[in-house]
Amino acid sequence: LIADVQSADALVTDPPYTTDIDDIESFVSSWLPAAIETIGDGGVAFITVGAYADELQTYLSALDDLGVRDRTQVLVWTYKNTIGRAPSTEYKRNWQAILFVQSDPAVELDAPLTSERWGVQDINAPDGRHDGRHHKWEKPRELIERFIRHTTDEGDTVVDPFVGTGTTAIVAHDLGREVVAGDSDPEMLEIADNRGCLVNE
Repeated sequence: LIADVQSADALVTDPPYTTDIDDIESFVSSWLPAAIETIGDGGVAFITVGAYADELQTYLSALDDLGVRDRTQVLVWTYKNTIGRAPSTEYKRNWQAILFVQSDPAVELDAPLTSERWGVQDINAPDGRHDGRHHKWEKPRELIERFIRHTTDEGDTVVDPFVGTGTTAIVAHDLGREVVAGDSDPEMLEIADNRGCLVNE
């Protein structure tokens, strides 16, 4: 997908985690360089990373190799509305890291509400009510909306190579942004299609 995109103003994506990938280093190197090249120095990126030390380290090392580590901020999305068995030997992972790669020169965040400017975004995970929960790692619409609104303007292009069930595409479209998105999972794309995304085979 990234190879088909000449340029984009923002990369907003939620790639598979180490729980679903056998070799995280090979996986990251297979897509991240092309994605960062697509946004260039003038674009921003929001990359969701699982709450796993090896995964976070792999992404930060890759961003360092790409020369953008010095303008990368680690944000945290936390949620307290999921109930699951807590492990007995470690703390429950009710958070995920989001790697925010700022543009160069840096774009001023369009976030007038102080509550949206925190490095820790405390927003409930989709839980089956309202628009529903379409897959287990789905991100809340409000979180994606904030990031796109804060860093892009109407008419800008948002790219997501791991769009899953379509939340980023739907939010970006509703905010008046152009969208280029894709996914390799036919079941996810079918759900995205049912949610109103235009899916090309």
